[in-house]
Amino acid sequence: MSSQLTKKMKIEVMKKFVQSPRKRSDVFRFSLANAALAGREKRSTDLEMFQRFTKSVLPKLEELVEIRLLKKEHDRLSTSLEKQELLLAFKRRQVEIAKLPQELEPFIFTTDVHSFPPVTPDNIYSNDILKHTEQEISSYVVFPAEDLGIYFSKGGYGDYIKEEFSRTSRFGLMCTEEGLRIAAALEKIVPEQTINYRERFRYAETKEDAKAVLNDEDLYPRIFHDFARTMNKSLDPYRNDELMVRLFTNANFFDCLVNMLVRQLVYERIRPFLADPASRQQICDQILVQVKDKVDPNFANPQIPNQLFEALQQFTINLPGVKNEEEAVYEIPLKSYATSPRPLPEVLRKFGPGFFGFNSGLLLHGRHGAGKSGVLYYASMWAHKKGWVVMSVPSAYRLTWGPYDVKRHHDTGLYLQTELTQELLSSFRKANLALLREIPVNKKLYGKFNMAGIHDDEYDPVRIVYYPERKVWSNDWERFLKKAEREGIEREAREIRFRLADKLPNPKTLLDIVDYRLKDSLLCTNAYAELLEQLYNMESHSFLLVVDDYNWFFRPTAHPSFRYANDPKLDTKIPAYHLALCRPLLRFDGHRIRNGFKLVASGHKKQFKHNFNPKDINLGPGYDIKMDGLPLNDFRTMVQYYTYSGFWRAVSQNNPLQIEGLYLETQGNWAEVHKMMLKPVHL
Repeated sequence: MSSQLTKKMKIEVMKKFVQSPRKRSDVFRFSLANAALAGREKRSTDLEMFQRFTKSVLPKLEELVEIRLLKKEHDRLSTSLEKQELLLAFKRRQVEIAKLPQELEPFIFTTDVHSFPPVTPDNIYSNDILKHTEQEISSYVVFPAEDLGIYFSKGGYGDYIKEEFSRTSRFGLMCTEEGLRIAAALEKIVPEQTINYRERFRYAETKEDAKAVLNDEDLYPRIFHDFARTMNKSLDPYRNDELMVRLFTNANFFDCLVNMLVRQLVYERIRPFLADPASRQQICDQILVQVKDKVDPNFANPQIPNQLFEALQQFTINLPGVKNEEEAVYEIPLKSYATSPRPLPEVLRKFGPGFFGFNSGLLLHGRHGAGKSGVLYYASMWAHKKGWVVMSVPSAYRLTWGPYDVKRHHDTGLYLQTELTQELLSSFRKANLALLREIPVNKKLYGKFNMAGIHDDEYDPVRIVYYPERKVWSNDWERFLKKAEREGIEREAREIRFRLADKLPNPKTLLDIVDYRLKDSLLCTNAYAELLEQLYNMESHSFLLVVDDYNWFFRPTAHPSFRYANDPKLDTKIPAYHLALCRPLLRFDGHRIRNGFKLVASGHKKQFKHNFNPKDINLGPGYDIKMDGLPLNDFRTMVQYYTYSGFWRAVSQNNPLQIEGLYLETQGNWAEVHKMMLKPVHL
């Protein structure tokens, strides 16, 4: 009886509310007040508060919305009969809702909607990182804690050491999908191997047959690397050509040209010439000559290869060794490549249809805590265990904004960072000591760099430019120098006009070059440049260069200099491309590594609410992956690992609702997970 009276009273109240001009905000405040009083009963977890909100506050809000819509429709109707029918319909609806069962069925937790196996200590760990497959995704591989001190002696990527290792003393890394795919791409980069093209295309009688041969996950990257080595050799004479350096410093246009040549293997006429290394070298030489002659320097943007292909229109190749002039001419029309400059076999589109950097490099980006540093750790450890030479740069922010002195090299205009260069070489030596002892020095490449790390064949690294908005030249500061200052600069420049090759004329191994930094700190930048030249051109080993906080190379540094006061963008700050240590690192030039890869990641911890986009640095499409945190199943494994390792000391360790509630709050973001796990409410 009382329930029926309550329903009648409720209907009357709604009727009066519709017919009266009473403020709806009063009811809204009443519902919030009730919810606030209910929340004072006891201290609740975030999950319990969310459940209470859905049961108490949300129905009140829905009721207010219904009444508002009812009043709006009531006012719109013109006759009293229509208004009465509307109210009766609303009453019938309320009665029908009241007849529904009020208590919901209890929630039954299942392991996962995709039937993943339950997370246990047995299946969250894996052993050999080199044997990881798709089955090991979300598992953890644990290395000896000493490895962290060996391979990352001067600091690691991101906040891993500070936030996780310092609390657990365990060097454990998760096998993520991105990390596994990078490892799969690295595994296809092997030192020089002979490919038997004749045998591979033996049964390719038609163009479609040849395409089927190229559509191979293992063969296509090997052929691509083989062609890329040939193209790199043809590029060496253009080291002093400003246009060619601009076109091929980054990987975009280079990879497009190589891919174009690889796709020519489907044509039987040119296939024998591309299969022969000597003939392929001559073809690459002819292509680069035509690129230099046809491309307009004023409209040459290597990040838009389709425009370059439109300007080039076609390549005309004289096939080597063909005596008949008409038969020797082979034309490669570029119209199709202007439309789609980088067609790839379907099997290689693992990172999505736009990824193209398997031959050169990859940029990881995403908000702070997305897992970028974890992938850098995983790729670095995979390469170390595989026998690669690895150079790790834990933080570009530290190189550009760290409190370290810089000294100007007057002959080149670059700035030397002696302390940081010594530190980088020291950590590199410790991480790769055994390999450095056995890799010989290529004497053909040695001795061509000066103290600032500039090659003899390079053009001036600091160009003189004109600023039209201020009507001054960039070297305008020189006319304000006094005579004594000029004489002092020239005297200091004469004193340091020597190079590493003068002091160390005959190094046997790479270790000799690295160790000389201890004898003369002035030559550490010279040794660093000589070392990179050797690593980029190694034939016996593969090389991985890893840089974190890569986006900081494209901002003005913290080091002031009056020489940049006329540049409105720099505002008296030295740019990173004028720091001798940073110049080789900021180039996205993994394609220039004979057997290697360049892996970089952006960093945002020091930037408040800042989102980095690869377009901001003119990085062409196909060389970046955006990371957004862990999927739910990987997140469960991570939570259990943190529980077993002692990082998370939660009261209810195996409560699935608590895990999913934590995922709801953090969306799989590592930084947010660390904050939530270390909050007192989770202890």
